[in-house]
Amino acid sequence: MTTALLRIEELMAHSAPGLAFGPHQFAKLPRRVHATAHAWGGALSVAEREELDRLTLNSSVFDDLHEVYQRANGACFFLMESQRDNEAHWGFQLLPIEAWREITDMWLPGGDYASFMEKCDLYKHGEWRVIAMIGDGGMFLIQFFSGERDGESLAGRIFCVGLGGLLGYEEEVAESFSSLIESVVRDPAAFFCRMGFTWSVESEEGCFGDPLERYVSDVRGDPDVQPWPAKV
Repeated sequence: MTTALLRIEELMAHSAPGLAFGPHQFAKLPRRVHATAHAWGGALSVAEREELDRLTLNSSVFDDLHEVYQRANGACFFLMESQRDNEAHWGFQLLPIEAWREITDMWLPGGDYASFMEKCDLYKHGEWRVIAMIGDGGMFLIQFFSGERDGESLAGRIFCVGLGGLLGYEEEVAESFSSLIESVVRDPAAFFCRMGFTWSVESEEGCFGDPLERYVSDVRGDPDVQPWPAKV
């Protein structure tokens, strides 16, 4: 079992996980811990399996990604309930393979977001796909499946494109899929902070950014556990 699959399986094994948010000075709220969840995706279709094999089987660099997607067609992590619409949203998603091409096309010439890529030379040097999403879709993680630039291989490396976040489009997020998963699982709060993703909270004082303090593997017995707040 590769590091990526091992770490995801460890996260999935948590039976009562939660997300802790620290005291909020401006919203005048104490520390809060809310229940969260993780979920595996469904099964690969024949077409998705063929696409996965085409992209990954020619190099051991992609053994980790291939193994995870043999287990399931993506996965979702860190379920959060939004006060804006009283609906649940995933903090981090490994997208189903059928979505890779569709979302990638949005960033290619002719796509809705193509203009944001015009000055990004990096993405002209190999084949890549959007494989993951942070939050509601403001940030997308891409992985290169081929190519090199300035004599360095791009295969396996992961970058972030999006309309929000802190990292530049050519600033590496992780050197491999396993490295990405390790950073997400080891310290989700640090990962989200690095990427510039924060949740929000509403109170009588207004609406404010509410960064995650830490991930809790088992919320049972935590004195600060409470339901996600409803829309104000």
